[in-house]
Parts: sequence; structure tokens; C-alpha cells
Amino acid sequence: MKILFLIFAILTCSFSSHSQSTQKRDDLTVIIEEFLVEMKGLKIPEFDLSFQENLKRIPNLENINNQAVFFEKYFSKLQSIDRNILTRDQVYQYDVLAFEIRLNLERLALEKQLKENSTQDSYDGLFHLPNSKQWYAFYIKKWTSTEISPEDVFDYGVGEVNRIVAEYRNIQEKLGYKNKDEAFYAHLNSPSFLITKEPELLKKFQATRKLAQKNLKEIFETTNIPSIAIKPILNSTKDSPPGYYTENTFYYNFFGDKFSERNIDWLYIHEAVPGHHYETSISNINQFPLLKRFFYSGYSEGWAAYMENLGKDLGFYQDPYQQLGKWEWDMVRSVRLPMDVGLNYLGWTKQQALDFWKKYIPNQDSIAMREIDRIIRWPVQVMSYKLGERAILKLKNDCQKKLGPRFNVRKFHSNILKNGNLPLPILENNFSC
Repeated sequence: MKILFLIFAILTCSFSSHSQSTQKRDDLTVIIEEFLVEMKGLKIPEFDLSFQENLKRIPNLENINNQAVFFEKYFSKLQSIDRNILTRDQVYQYDVLAFEIRLNLERLALEKQLKENSTQDSYDGLFHLPNSKQWYAFYIKKWTSTEISPEDVFDYGVGEVNRIVAEYRNIQEKLGYKNKDEAFYAHLNSPSFLITKEPELLKKFQATRKLAQKNLKEIFETTNIPSIAIKPILNSTKDSPPGYYTENTFYYNFFGDKFSERNIDWLYIHEAVPGHHYETSISNINQFPLLKRFFYSGYSEGWAAYMENLGKDLGFYQDPYQQLGKWEWDMVRSVRLPMDVGLNYLGWTKQQALDFWKKYIPNQDSIAMREIDRIIRWPVQVMSYKLGERAILKLKNDCQKKLGPRFNVRKFHSNILKNGNLPLPILENNFSC
């Protein structure tokens, strides 16, 4: 009889514990739903690429305090949940909500401090803001979702620049221009690389689309994605990017009736497939409602930049000039890391930034000032490409070491994409090979 009673007590305790865990997991779902509804009611302005626009959108002190009360309330609610009892999917949501609450409280503290101590709503650059170093740290966290120091960003950028110079030299030598820099750059600037007829360019991009779709199976488990349209950027200017992606459409820049043929492969990979279009298509299938509310540039731009490294697996970069085009733009992204730190953290002048650019990129002076002005207008956003790419490459390297011959790149990519757009530390901390 005592034994039966003991068994009953154990079962009752186990059932009670399971019931409480289930309740707590349900509580998280309720917290998230209420958080999203209340946050929408606060009408917090979207964070803009332009830091000037963000300054203009800072509300009055009463609104700042109301937002702080809201985020502190939900941080307290979140603390009541034991993260260890959550399902794997819920852990991602828990971590994202905690990340967003902390990030917003950091923003509000800076906004409150600025509102109380300054009457300006415009500054010549982020560096000129009061407490500019704290603002810069916040922008790094906002755009890359990491807490990397500016000094480490600078050093990483210089290291990447030196690595890419070696890639340049290798291709330059193969093309017969060893130790002939001036002749090589003159050759690269020749009109022979320019496509001047739009139907011809569109035809090339359409062929690129067909090739990418054909070979998706080489690196992905999921190959059935929505078709993507290809169109020119309407009313483009010299300052428009080479291309961009939005709403199932890849847009290319044909300003001045010319487009460098060296930009075809890497640009399509980055903006379309398997870059932004592929990632967005998979995210739309998998992403939780909470994650759909937020966007993490480090993840999205990092994915697209990472994909450029796999061009040969998709049948691209067969021409050394297409491979060079990938390195040319990777050089731009890498040089921008020290330049962003210099302009927005160290107080460089535009001339200092231009001198740094010319030291490493003697072949693209035409876009130098565009990139410098972009960095000043949109501080830190340029970091998201390289830092996001680095995070994914590290995860890949770690999995390859762990699994050895059992490593499957298709499975790896599915695991990267399966929860949708995430802050990089949350992706890294919860990732399973």
C-alpha cells in the first residue's frame, strides 16, 4: 500500500511539474502577443538609415518615459519565465524579445540624455553628437546586433583589405599583368567591360537567373522558391547603388546607359538568388510573428555577402573578370569598415577618408565620395555586410571542424535560415550543426 501511495505521489508531482512548465510556456506566448499589441499602440517611429532623421523623430520627454515604462514592464514579465523550460522555438523568441527590450531601453536612455541637454535636432555627423561614443556603440548594436568594439571593427577591416589585395594580385598575375598595376587598372577602366545596351544587360541577368535556379540544389535543400522579376531602377542617378532587391524584384542600375560586366555575377547572387530573394522567401515560410516585427541587417546583409563566396558552386565566376568583380566590391565593403570608424568614431575629415580609400582602391574614385557621404548619413549600416558574413563563415567553419566528413552544406544552410532573420548573437548562441 505504501508503495502504491509513493508511486501515486511521484506521478502527481511529475504531472504537476509538467503542467506548470506547460503553463509557463503558454505564458510566454501571451506575453509576446500582448507586447506586440501594446508596442503597436505606442507608435514608435521606425529606425531610419539616416541618423539625422532619427534625431528629428526623438519624441518629448513624457513620451520617452512612457516608452521606458513599457519596455521595463515587459522585461520584468520576461524575467518571470524560466528560459530552461522553453521549447527550442520559444528560446529563440524569448531571446529576441529580451534583445529588443534591452536595445530599446539603451536607445531611450540616450534620447533622454540628449533631449535634456541639447536643443539641436541636427548635427554634421554622428561624431559631433554629445556622448558620440555611446551613440556609436548603440548604432553598432542596432545595425549589426553585436557589441564589437570600434577598434576591433577597424582592425578586422584592415585585415580583410590585405586579404583581398592578395586575391587581386593573384588574378592580376593570371591575366598577365604582374607588377603592371598602372596598365592593369587602365585595362579594367576600358570601355570593353561596359554594357551599353539595356536589352543586352537584361538578357545577361536573365541567363544568370536561369543558372542560379538550375544549380540551387547544389547548396540548398529547398529549391522551390517564388520566381523573381528583373527590372531597371527607375530614375536612377550616379549615386544609386549598382542594384537592390524588394518585393520579389531585382533592380539594376543602368544610369548613364552603362553597366560594368564585372558586376553581373556577384550582384545577382547578393540581391537576388541565393541572396536576399532566397533568404526572404524562406523567412516568409518559417518566421515567427515576433520575428516578423523586427529586422536585423547583420543577418540579412551578412547572408547575401556570404552567398557571394559560393558563386562557383552555382556555376558562376567562370570568367576571371567576374571573380575579380566580386573581389572589387568586397574591397569596397572592407575599406568602408575602417572608414566608418574613422568618420563616425575617430572624427576623420572627408579628406582623410578619401586618402584611406585611394590607398587601397585606386580604380574606383568615381564612387569614393558617394560612399563617404553614405557613411556619414547612415553611420554603421555598412558594417552589417562584413560582420554578418564573418558570423556565418565562423559558424560554418565550426560545424565543418565538428562534423568533419559528415558536414552537409545543404543542411547547414537550412539551419541558418530555419528561424528567419535573427540578431547574430542569438543565431550563434543557439545554433546547432
